[in-house]
Amino acid sequence: MRKRYNIFRIVFWSTVSLCLTFVLTYLSKSEKEIFNFIGFNYVRSDESLNITAEKTIDLNNINDINFNLDVDDITFMDSSDEKIKIVEKCNKELSENERLQIKHQNNKIDIYRNSKLNINRLDKSFRRELIVYLPKSYNKNINVKLSVGDLDFTSDLNLNTLKIYLTTGDIDIDNNIKCKSFILEGNTGDASINSLSSNEYGISFNTGNIEISSLSGKGYINTTTGDLRCNIFDITGNSDFSSSVGDITLNLKKEPNFKINASCDIGDIKTDFKENSIRESFSNELNIDCGCGDIKINKNY
Repeated sequence: MRKRYNIFRIVFWSTVSLCLTFVLTYLSKSEKEIFNFIGFNYVRSDESLNITAEKTIDLNNINDINFNLDVDDITFMDSSDEKIKIVEKCNKELSENERLQIKHQNNKIDIYRNSKLNINRLDKSFRRELIVYLPKSYNKNINVKLSVGDLDFTSDLNLNTLKIYLTTGDIDIDNNIKCKSFILEGNTGDASINSLSSNEYGISFNTGNIEISSLSGKGYINTTTGDLRCNIFDITGNSDFSSSVGDITLNLKKEPNFKINASCDIGDIKTDFKENSIRESFSNELNIDCGCGDIKINKNY
């Protein structure tokens, strides 16, 4: 009976793997093919962008900066000024309702639009971009909700909280993020993070690869379909990494002071460490779970 159950489990997970691999392969095509498949014609364009709106706001007593946008690429850049500057660019003329709206009240700034674009009727060359010049001194909260588009953080940030909710698009964090709380949730897209140091972090993607060059803190990272690669500098509490379909590769930057629990349904577990050295009794634990794929735990110190 047990042998029959194991055979059934292998066949089941193999079927799931083939189905999700097909989906991931299709989603890895060009943006044009992806969005045409779902009836959406938005693609990147090299056509020059014109400034459609520009505003500068004092950040005194501002605790929250909130973005709630639909079809935009957003780039965060640092500024030596004490005020935030927001520049909107587009390669098409926007109606008054489609233009950026900024509301400043009750110790917060809300950036949004009164009218959402009909993604099924967009021209194929449509592109809209937001450039945010953020003062280096700002250290409160940033919240981003974006339906379609890419996010790029080009400078160091030292914040209280950073929360990002992205439906379709990639996120690049080119420098260092330090904060008390970090949340990143995405549906379809890849995440590339240079350095993240957070008291608590939560990163979750349905379809996409996650790559982190340096990670410190505690929390969870999971992707349903995609690879996870991470260089761990320090684990400060119990943490969980998982991938339903995809490989997990972890490089430890120093001698671990936490217990490692790794499990894999279909695939191999490979490590530079001796088994008894990663199962020692520590107060903190790193749990690694992979449904279909390989787990690799490497020394990198």
